[in-house]
Amino acid sequence: MSLSFDLDEIAAHQPERGEDKAGNREQNKSLGKQGASRPLLIWFLFFLFVLSLVAGSFYYRSEIVMRWPAAAQIYSTLGIPVMPPEGVDMIAPEIDPGHRR
Repeated sequence: MSLSFDLDEIAAHQPERGEDKAGNREQNKSLGKQGASRPLLIWFLFFLFVLSLVAGSFYYRSEIVMRWPAAAQIYSTLGIPVMPPEGVDMIAPEIDPGHRR
C-alpha cells in the first residue's frame, strides 16, 4: 500500500471558494459589508479602551497617588505634575527627649 499524493487530483476534488461540495455557488451573507467592518469595530473599541485608561489615569491622578504613593514618581517621570498626598514626605519636628513639661 503506497501513500502518494497527487496535488492535481486533490485539487480537483476540493470545491472552489464560494462553492459548496455540489459545486453550487453560495452567497455568503455573513461576510458582506458587516463582516468587513467587524475588525475596524474591534480596533476602534480597543483604541477607545486605551484612550479611556490614559484619560482616567490623568484625570484621577490625585486619587491614584493617594491610594498608591509610588505612582507619584511615575507621574513625575512622565512630566505630569501631581501633588503628593498629605502625610507623604512629612518631616517630623525635632523632639528633645530631655524636655519635660
